[in-house]
Amino acid sequence: MNSLVGVFCRFRKEIIAFTCDIEKMFFQFRVQEEDRDFLRILWIEDLSGNVVDYRMKVYLFGSVSSLACAISGVRQLAYDNFQAAFFIQEGFYFDDGLKNVKTVREAIHLIKETQTICVKENIYLPKFLSNKQEVVDSSSLTDRAPKLENLHLPEERTPLERVLGI
Repeated sequence: MNSLVGVFCRFRKEIIAFTCDIEKMFFQFRVQEEDRDFLRILWIEDLSGNVVDYRMKVYLFGSVSSLACAISGVRQLAYDNFQAAFFIQEGFYFDDGLKNVKTVREAIHLIKETQTICVKENIYLPKFLSNKQEVVDSSSLTDRAPKLENLHLPEERTPLERVLGI
């Protein structure tokens, strides 16, 4: 996993910033058929004691290996698709992406390129926000992060948003 300090420091390098999130990260990566026995769950189905054997097809949230497997999957996606590799590899802390670039045009291009690459692997990147309205407006309404409401700020200030809980 990337260092949180490193992600935040790189996030502050340029003037145009944006964030995103990998939706349902653990469910995006399938467990190969031959490895499903390692993610087996025995479940008592009813009071008679009948035991059902479940084998997971995707990684479980909370499983010791899930985080490493999901991060490895995202990084492999970057290796396979070089165009957005640096952002995918260096700009994510777990499932939250943070990136900044020099121009609005560059931000819009990088967002579209990264989304296109991720969609090929059935990974969806919603919750986009930016400090520039043109960047936000370039994404569909369903891809935008919900706005925080009821913030009493001076009109000249940009509304506050939360990034990685901060």
